[in-house]
Amino acid sequence: MEEKKKDPNKSGYEKYRKAIDQLEFDPVAVILRSHLLVECYLDEAIMAKLSRGDIVIDKKLNFLQKLIIVEALDVFPNYLIASLKNLNRIRNGCSHVFDYKISEADIDKIGRPFTNEYLKIKLEHFDNTKTLLNWTTGLLTARLYGYVSRLVKEEQEKIEEINEKLQLTKKPPETKSPKTEPEEKLKESQQEGQA
Repeated sequence: MEEKKKDPNKSGYEKYRKAIDQLEFDPVAVILRSHLLVECYLDEAIMAKLSRGDIVIDKKLNFLQKLIIVEALDVFPNYLIASLKNLNRIRNGCSHVFDYKISEADIDKIGRPFTNEYLKIKLEHFDNTKTLLNWTTGLLTARLYGYVSRLVKEEQEKIEEINEKLQLTKKPPETKSPKTEPEEKLKESQQEGQA
């Protein structure tokens, strides 16, 4: 039976749905939860790509600082970085303006970097801001999850390959130690005694 390949974006979308489905629909809460989920994925990318990524994570850097590090590592395509920057700007608006309202223009800022994929979503859901926001943030988080999953897997494979090479080089060559003269005489005398 042919094994189905697991869609790496599906699991990311499932995490997103779990985080979002707990909410009564509040667009600001959707943005804030999406932002938190994305930040977890940025942490995973940093941990995967930097041998001491824990130092970066432990320094309690903010979202934008982590995003700049990930952008410098060049592990995500430019359109994804652009969308993440826009999500961060909108999240900052939500956090610092008491009665911030998520507009269609805000959703467009997150989705537009995805070009045709977003246009399809927008054409389907142009009349429902709630659904458009959910689909757009879902697209962003699922796509990011896919990239992070592949990145983590690639880095784990590299580590395993290095460990295998180290295991091969650590094994001492199997050679027989030369017998010393007293050992040989003792063995000869034991054989003569048995005869």
